[in-house]
Amino acid sequence: MSVPFAEPFTVTRYSVGGTYGTADGEWTSAATSTVAIQASVQPAPGKLLLHLSENDRKRDSRAVYTTTQLFTVAEGAVGVRREADEIAINGDTFQINSVKPWQHDSHADTEHWECLALKKN
Repeated sequence: MSVPFAEPFTVTRYSVGGTYGTADGEWTSAATSTVAIQASVQPAPGKLLLHLSENDRKRDSRAVYTTTQLFTVAEGAVGVRREADEIAINGDTFQINSVKPWQHDSHADTEHWECLALKKN
């Protein structure tokens, strides 16, 4: 299945294993890789913004529709996590905030992911 009006985008994906420093408490990111995806990026509809805090609702946001699964922050053992995927959109970096699988009931070939991306400050 392809997403209508999809264009190429670059996603930065973090490996599992970022940690907080024991001495200074500073976050150290794990290694990154890049993933080329096809996606349709649109202004985020209000329904995707409902779960956000009021402050985050004010941020620049986009709805990303893609057949490639994207990831939000994944918490693991104490002090270990994987950071959320980041997508480059028109020269700006957006962080994936939520991901929802979607498939139309009557069309088995419509499976894709609906993601909310928030612009990084």
